[in-house]
Amino acid sequence: MKRLVVRNLGRVVSGDLARLFVDADTIVVSGDRIEALGPESAVGVRQDDVVIDAQGGVLLPGLIDSHAHPVCGDFQPRLRVLDHISSTLECGTTSIVSAGETHYPGIPRDAAGVKALSLLACKSFQNAPPRNVRVYAGSILLERGLTETDFKELAAAGVRFVGEIGLSTLQDPSEIRPLVGWARQHGMRVMCHTGGPSLPGSAHMTAETILAIGPDILSHVNGGPAALSDDQIKELIAETSAAAEVTFVGNLRTLRLVAGTLGEREELGRLIIGSDMPSGSGFVPAALLYTIAYLSSQTAVTPAQAVAMATGNSARVLGIPGGRIVVGAEADFMIVDSLVGSAGRDALEALAAGDLVGVALVVLRGEVAVWPSRYTPRARRACVLERGAIEDRRV
Repeated sequence: MKRLVVRNLGRVVSGDLARLFVDADTIVVSGDRIEALGPESAVGVRQDDVVIDAQGGVLLPGLIDSHAHPVCGDFQPRLRVLDHISSTLECGTTSIVSAGETHYPGIPRDAAGVKALSLLACKSFQNAPPRNVRVYAGSILLERGLTETDFKELAAAGVRFVGEIGLSTLQDPSEIRPLVGWARQHGMRVMCHTGGPSLPGSAHMTAETILAIGPDILSHVNGGPAALSDDQIKELIAETSAAAEVTFVGNLRTLRLVAGTLGEREELGRLIIGSDMPSGSGFVPAALLYTIAYLSSQTAVTPAQAVAMATGNSARVLGIPGGRIVVGAEADFMIVDSLVGSAGRDALEALAAGDLVGVALVVLRGEVAVWPSRYTPRARRACVLERGAIEDRRV
C-alpha cells in the first residue's frame, strides 16, 4: 500500500486542549490512519510514497460539525439546498452530526414514524456518505410511545444520538426523562434545544426545563435563533456538566458570554462548535471556520484552542472518531494558510485577526478529498505534489 506523506508543514495543531501543538513538520498516512508524525528526517520517507509539500501551511484536524440538519443525502429540501455536505467538506468539515432530520417533508409525529425516519436516515448515510464525509445521521426525535426496545434496536443499527429535545411534540420533562434513561442505557448521547422556538410547534426550552431533563449537550446554547437570558445560560453552565455548543447562526454576543464563563471556570473542554445548518438561518459552508475566527479574535480563546473546540472537544463529547492529530488516529486533516492581504503571516495569526483562512488541502479517511478548496479564497501558500499521483475525487 502506497503511503501519503505531507511534508514542510508549518505549525501542527493537535485538536487537544491539553497539548495544543504537535512538534512535527511531516505527517505520514497509511490506509486511513496516521502512521507517523515528526521531523522529516525521523519519519522515514520512502521512494514509493506519494509526497506533498505543504510549503509551510498549518495542519489542523478535520472539523467536526456537532450540529447539522441533513435530510436526503446531499439535498436539504426545506431550503432547496443541493451539495451542502460537499460544500462543507471544501471548508474542512470531515464529520457531521445530525441533531435530527427535522426538515424532512411531512415529518412524522408518532413513535413508529420517528423510529422509521431515524433508521432510514442512519442507514442511508452509512451506505452512501456524500463524498465520504462521516455523517452521523438518524438522531431520534422523541415522541410518545417509544419503548426501551426501540432504543435498543436503534442503537444496534448505528443510531448514536437523541436529536434536539424540544423540537418534537414531546416536551414535558416528566415524560421525556424515562426515554432519556433508555437512550443512555444503550450508549446514546442526548441533545437538547436551548432557547426560543425554531420551528412551528417546537418549544421554548428554558433553563428550568433543561435542568429537569438533564441532557448531555446544550444545543446552540448561544441561541438558535433566540438565546436565553445571560442568567439562565450561566445557570445551565454552573448547574450541569453538559457540553455547551455554540453556533455561528446564534447570538454572537452570547457566544462571547459562553466562552468567557467557561474560561473563568477553567472548563473550556465543555465548549463545542456546530453550524445548525442548513436551517431557516441559511447556509454558510465555512460556518465552522468563521466561528473559530470569531472566538479567536473576539474572546480570550486562542486559535489553537478554538480549533480544539471544533475537533477534539467534539469527538470526545460526542463519542465519535477523529478530532485529534496523533499517531494511530483517523487520517482526517486539512492544510490551511492565511489569505492574500490578511494581516496574519500564517493561518493561526489570520484567525486571531478575525480573518477566514484558505483551505489548501483536505485529507479524509486517508485520501486527498479537496485540493484546493473551491469555496474559500486561495490560501497564500498552495500545496504542491512532489512525487506520485493523486486521484481526483472531487465531484
